[in-house]
Amino acid sequence: MKHETFAKALGKITSGLYLMTSKVEDDASPRDQMMLASWVQQVSFEPPMLVVAVNHQRSVRDHIHTDSYFGLNIIGQQHSELMKAPFQIKDLQAPFGELQIHHSSNGVVKIAKASAFLECKVQSIVSTGDHDLVIAEVTDGEVLQGDEPMAHVRKNGLSY
Repeated sequence: MKHETFAKALGKITSGLYLMTSKVEDDASPRDQMMLASWVQQVSFEPPMLVVAVNHQRSVRDHIHTDSYFGLNIIGQQHSELMKAPFQIKDLQAPFGELQIHHSSNGVVKIAKASAFLECKVQSIVSTGDHDLVIAEVTDGEVLQGDEPMAHVRKNGLSY
């Protein structure tokens, strides 16, 4: 089967929209980073675990390793403007710009306008194609807004 024949069908797999945040520790000072993620799925009830697909080229990926923490900020329908935030970064020292943020107990960024927040601890990473699957245990979380999460459908299942 050629890619052209199934690309549109593959794109019909629905996903949510999330801002994944990672802590960066370096010699100077900790900096936080974020990326827009859409390939996220819960994979276990006990313990509660999920998987996030992270492109090898994303800077967040350089700071994700076994036993590190990251945040998953679920974008709600009432705050769809959050999905543009990673593309509007002008100052790498202040990657969240004007967004109101808080930090979780493990220092991971929680975005105040997110529908919900999950703090996750990386258990393992599996390399697959052009993405890594980051498998993590959910260690904390909370609902922040009363809105429904956004759903995303691609026009083509072979690219963003």
